[in-house]
Amino acid sequence: MITNKTKVDGKRKYSVTITPDIEGEKFTPSECNCDTCKSMHMAQVEWDTFTPKTELQFRMKEVVNKLDVPKDKAKDKAKDKAKDKAKDKDKAISDSNK
Repeated sequence: MITNKTKVDGKRKYSVTITPDIEGEKFTPSECNCDTCKSMHMAQVEWDTFTPKTELQFRMKEVVNKLDVPKDKAKDKAKDKAKDKAKDKDKAISDSNK
């Protein structure tokens, strides 16, 4: 994550760029016992064991689960993107040689 600070009219403005991790990170409980770490751990346990009881809860859980891209799928997308880039470069070179 990259945070850029600038000043506009004497006020600080922030812009944040988040770069998704292709590999993803598996949740690992912290050994820290502070309230924040305990809360994060409990939220993960609660999410993993949550069973929707209503149609709305089912749909919401389904949408959130779709946000998690499986590692293999992310790797495949990255490889495809790299292949496309190489093809575009090769095409540009061959076009310039005509």
